[in-house]
Amino acid sequence: MRALLVAMSLAAAPVAAQDLPFSIAETEACLAATPGDAGCIGASATACIETPDGGSTVAMGSCLIREYEYWEARLAAVEPALIEQAREMDVYLDEIDSVAGRQTPALAKMQAAWRAYRDAYCDYEASRWGGGTGIGPAMAGCLMQLTGVQALMRESVAEQR
Repeated sequence: MRALLVAMSLAAAPVAAQDLPFSIAETEACLAATPGDAGCIGASATACIETPDGGSTVAMGSCLIREYEYWEARLAAVEPALIEQAREMDVYLDEIDSVAGRQTPALAKMQAAWRAYRDAYCDYEASRWGGGTGIGPAMAGCLMQLTGVQALMRESVAEQR
């Protein structure tokens, strides 16, 4: 929901900000060198911001939201594998008549709670700007950072299989 609001605000941005050169290459190169490193989150947004046209508030927001979208896509991409792992474990737990909690509903509950936390936390971060023009980049940067961390954590869980 928050990302939609940020994206809508950027859609009204001047054409120059929307046409900023953005490439996810810096983030992917960082991850190739140091897989799973949360320090890579924001590498491409930073490179975009450091371009000659990237210094305005609107341009910064645009760079940040583009990288956020990358992390959101990675998070969505790992979801099916995690659901499948949870279902397989639930079948096994049923077979052995385990009293342990089931993973499939726990996974859904965790993701819903995480999204609610992320959105509330990013609302707080944006509120710290007191209505100024930094709200858009603050919200986009927060969404990018927290979504990136979550994507990397969930990918790590999926790889442990």
